[in-house]
Amino acid sequence: AALDSGGRTLAVIGTGITRCYPAENKTLAEEIAKQGAVISQFWPTRPPGRDTFPRRNRVTSGISLGTAVIEASSTSGAKMQARLASEHGKHVWLLASLVSAQPWAQKMVSLGRARSVTSTEDILRDLVTPVAAPPVSVQDTLDLS
Repeated sequence: AALDSGGRTLAVIGTGITRCYPAENKTLAEEIAKQGAVISQFWPTRPPGRDTFPRRNRVTSGISLGTAVIEASSTSGAKMQARLASEHGKHVWLLASLVSAQPWAQKMVSLGRARSVTSTEDILRDLVTPVAAPPVSVQDTLDLS
């Protein structure tokens, strides 16, 4: 949608910059590169690996104002992204239906590490009037198991 409306898009990939994973996203990656940037922290020819996507999530969290999660199981990368964003002091927005269905999401909301939202307006309101994220200490990191 951002590309279609002429918006700037950044894609942080979990491979080297000369790789496209999955391969069917090659055209999308080329379009993003024309209107924004495709970013990778890996050696240009690095293939995808078990370690590359969690490392990519740290970068995505670091360059973002916040993370919105629509759906995520207890073992998903989106759950990891939400945890990292919280640890980085970023906004974390969890769709209300996700909070209802997933204990890890309920825990993040109850600890004040995320906010349950029902619409994009909820997220936009937070971005217009940012609230300070609670400080995170080593002892305070989330165990979302």
